[in-house]
Amino acid sequence: MHTGWVKIPLILFVFSAISVDSFAAQYLRAEGVIHLHTNISGGSLSPQEMLKKVKDAGLKVAIITDRDNMSVEYGLPPLRKILKKTIDKGGIKKYGSKKYIETIEALRRKYPELLILHGAEATPFYYWEGNPIKGDLTLRNWHKHILILGLKTPEDYDNIPSLGSGYPLIKSAPQCIKNLWPLALFILSLILLGKKAEKIYRLRGFIIREMVRPYFTPGIILLVLSLLFLLNNYPFCKPLFDQYHGDKGIEPYQFLIDYAKKKDALTFWAHPEVEAMYEAKGQFGNRMIKLHTPAYYKDLLEGRGYTGFAVFEEGFRFLGRASWLWDQILKEYCDGKRDNPVWAIGELDYKEGDWMGMTQTVFLLSDFNEGEVLRALKEGRVYAVRGKDKPILEDFRVKGTQAEAIMGKELSSKGSVEVLIKIRFPQSLKEEMKVSLIRKGEVLETFSAKGDFLIKYKDNYFQPGEKIYYRLVVGEQLVTNPIFVRFEG
Repeated sequence: MHTGWVKIPLILFVFSAISVDSFAAQYLRAEGVIHLHTNISGGSLSPQEMLKKVKDAGLKVAIITDRDNMSVEYGLPPLRKILKKTIDKGGIKKYGSKKYIETIEALRRKYPELLILHGAEATPFYYWEGNPIKGDLTLRNWHKHILILGLKTPEDYDNIPSLGSGYPLIKSAPQCIKNLWPLALFILSLILLGKKAEKIYRLRGFIIREMVRPYFTPGIILLVLSLLFLLNNYPFCKPLFDQYHGDKGIEPYQFLIDYAKKKDALTFWAHPEVEAMYEAKGQFGNRMIKLHTPAYYKDLLEGRGYTGFAVFEEGFRFLGRASWLWDQILKEYCDGKRDNPVWAIGELDYKEGDWMGMTQTVFLLSDFNEGEVLRALKEGRVYAVRGKDKPILEDFRVKGTQAEAIMGKELSSKGSVEVLIKIRFPQSLKEEMKVSLIRKGEVLETFSAKGDFLIKYKDNYFQPGEKIYYRLVVGEQLVTNPIFVRFEG
């Protein structure tokens, strides 16, 4: 283990929020924030006020991810669609998807020095347990979210699959026909209403005959019930998911991920390590309801095809650390068990306050435009960093026998490789910080560093035909994305 740090000659570096550095002359390093909530969905700042905060913090990339919808519905059985309570606290759907896109595009023109993207924080699914009458009603998984970036049209946003926006119907003939059962009541009610009988009674010696409808009252009752249940069951075919039949595991979230892929959009699990549990009063009458969303980082193992996940601001316990879930996923990719790697981003989850930019995603861009931001996210050319005095990752690359690669890239090598790490630590850092170099899930070497840190690490590992990766973790402040190496025999 290296206990010292390697000094490099003092060179005058001039850094702004965006600068060309030693990653490569063709890349620009742009500091940005992902996961911002405006007053469109629960924040206190307007989109313009939010972007002024971004600009004042010296950042260059802002990705606004207002909630797609904030609508929750609970219905009483057996007429859940009629005897129901709906709470809608905003979101893109309520604001208007077209208006949302136009608002962001207008702000791009106002702030040309910023790269501004619109996205959504989606809530694909939630479910209910308990009963409001008994006082044990619990809303489950309301805070289980996925960030969607790169949707292009209002229709793309309107059709985000979720309980709030509506899932497709399961058009199974037996199931749809089964839900037409109120028609039997309707026909029976017509039969009862059509039944006539002759009523005979005597009045002062006269015989009076009168035609009456003896089943009129039960017929009306059945008619009303049949119409209510027909209305409740419409459109008769059940949706793919609903909130009344328990947890559906990964399925609703995978459905959303697959939808985003069809739209060429990116998906990142938001705050997967956070457990949300609290009570709210006054939402359903004067009853108290509980809300509980357990941490859902294990879903990353089950999910397929998503782009990545968020670290830092709301957790760094299991995912980014060596030998935990992320490494398991990356090893599955290296072993051919997954079609794509997954990337880490830093999320801010910001609504208001003076902590703008405390967690950042730093982008390596080949050009200064919004499309290149999405490409960097898609390709893993980003790293996550947090803290008031943040370390600056000036370079991280792997050099093989034939080529070299940076984060998100893959190289082939006919022999062992060399890893270059270059970090500038803030002058305010009094103690040395641990820099961990991870190879395929295991800590290969840990360095103690501060000031200007530069090292070229020769790794003698070589296994022909194997695919591995390298990544960095710097204290609890910085996480890089991996660099992949395929060894040729």
